[in-house]
Amino acid sequence: MVLTMTSGERRRHPRIDDDRVSGFSGRIRPGHVARVINLSAEGALIETTRRLVPGGIADLQLEAGELRHATRVRVARSEVSRVLPDAMCFCCALIFELRLAWLPALPTGANPPNEGEVSGPDRTANTPGLQSVSSL
Repeated sequence: MVLTMTSGERRRHPRIDDDRVSGFSGRIRPGHVARVINLSAEGALIETTRRLVPGGIADLQLEAGELRHATRVRVARSEVSRVLPDAMCFCCALIFELRLAWLPALPTGANPPNEGEVSGPDRTANTPGLQSVSSL
């Protein structure tokens, strides 16, 4: 039997990558900041200064306001996304061990940013080692 895909989409679950992820913050244990680029119930695309090796295992903590999710993840892909004067940034595709059950319940509008967090595309402006692409 031959299976063909009618579109270029390979993902099993829809991803959100609009204003709904602007209120998310992430950390790779033991505390490395991770910028959430897009998110689904079973995975995420993040950018971090922590080098994650494809096939490797890490612990991810996500927050969106009062919502929290901590799970072990498997690194599906990792590549250098930017080279900064004092750090390298890696874009990493992650597969969750524990499904993000509350993701579909998020409102369709933008989440308010967490207290002290910068909203919008420059939300990494106050994060050492991570800067938005537009600020480079």
